Amino acid sequence: MTSILYVAKPGLVAPAPTIDVLTRKITAAFRQGKSTGRRWRGTHACSCGAQSDNTDYDLPGGQVTNSLAIHYMAYHREAVAPACLESVAALTDEADPTPEEMVAPTQFQGPCVECKKEVVLWGRSRRLTSSSLICDSCIDKLCCDAGAAR
Repeated sequence: MTSILYVAKPGLVAPAPTIDVLTRKITAAFRQGKSTGRRWRGTHACSCGAQSDNTDYDLPGGQVTNSLAIHYMAYHREAVAPACLESVAALTDEADPTPEEMVAPTQFQGPCVECKKEVVLWGRSRRLTSSSLICDSCIDKLCCDAGAAR
């Protein structure tokens, strides 16, 4: 039993999903897979806000993954280990993923509260809302100003 597509640090999120042969292969494998019966007490939240369920899944090739496998392949390809990419490439069947299977990232967009420049952020912060966005430049300025005041 090999674990695949458990991405610990997904990093940056792609602005649009990558739907190619690898994404289609993991989609087909995931649809053919079955729950391991093992349930966790909680769920996993990706750094971009996508939420998993609390179950592991056995794939047809003997690998085990979680419900964000298609999401990682579509939105966080750069963070997927080369060995995982090779395992997915070795799969044979393909299927087009649905938007629900890809689990879109959470996006916050709006004007910076300081300079009014348009800001787009991805993530799962409970404190983050479209009315509290702040751009990197203003964050740096606020942090520097706060440090100088000490």
